[in-house]
This record gives sequence, structure tokens and C-alpha cells, in this order.
Amino acid sequence: MSRVQPARFEYGESRTLKVTEVDELGATLHLYSVGDTGANVEINVPPLAVSKPVTLTVSYDDGALIGAAGAAAGGALAIACDDLRDFAEPIELRVRYPDDLKPKAVAGYSIDEQGSLQVLDLVAHDKEASSVSFSTFRPVTFTWTYLN
Repeated sequence: MSRVQPARFEYGESRTLKVTEVDELGATLHLYSVGDTGANVEINVPPLAVSKPVTLTVSYDDGALIGAAGAAAGGALAIACDDLRDFAEPIELRVRYPDDLKPKAVAGYSIDEQGSLQVLDLVAHDKEASSVSFSTFRPVTFTWTYLN
């Protein structure tokens, strides 16, 4: 009898996409045609999410999602924020996926250093706008799958 292995992310090559300063007023970062995903991603850091100015770095990793349900987006995005472990307010990760995909649902996952997955909180899925939003209180590496 074979054991079913849990879904995981295998890290690949990583490259920095954007570095910006974020202060108490918050910020919105826009990333277009991200890596192999074909998606546009918006990262919304709301006011008061940080108590002092920090450097936010967003990177793309071209690794692979293994064993997860649905069609993998392709790669992952990593959000690093100096030595910050938690945001005071949740940040929003909005993904605008290609219009031709038309998934019934989209599942988002945070990824730890070992590649283990944890489901992200779904905020909204607007099928008409081909977008989905997730939220998190932590700087995170994340990816998503399209479910039909």
C-alpha cells in the first residue's frame, strides 16, 4: 500500500521583482504578468499595518507545486518585510488571473521554508473580474491553484 504524500512546493530559482518602503500610511504594490502565472498581483498593505517604516521586498520563485488539487498557477511570490514577523492589520493579496481560465474556485496557499502548504484566508472571488483576494497577517510566500 502506497502512502499519499501531502501537497508541497519545490523551490526553484528566485528573483526580486520589487523593493519599496512602506510606512504607517500603507502602500499598494502592483506586479504585472508575474512569472509563469500570467497573472497581475496587487499587494495592499493597509494604513497602520506597520508601526514604523520597513522595506518590503517581493520576489518570484519559479518552483513547482506538487500534489495540490487543481491546476497550479505556476511559481510563487514571496513577500519579505525586514525583520517583521506580523502585520498589525491584515494585508490583502489580490490576483487578477487571465480571463480565459474561468475557474469555479481558486485556492491560495502560504508556503513555509520546507515547502509545506497552509491554506490562505479567502476574502473574495469575483468571477466577472477574474480576480481573487486572500488575506494574511504575516509576510508570506504564496501560490494558488485553479479549481474546476
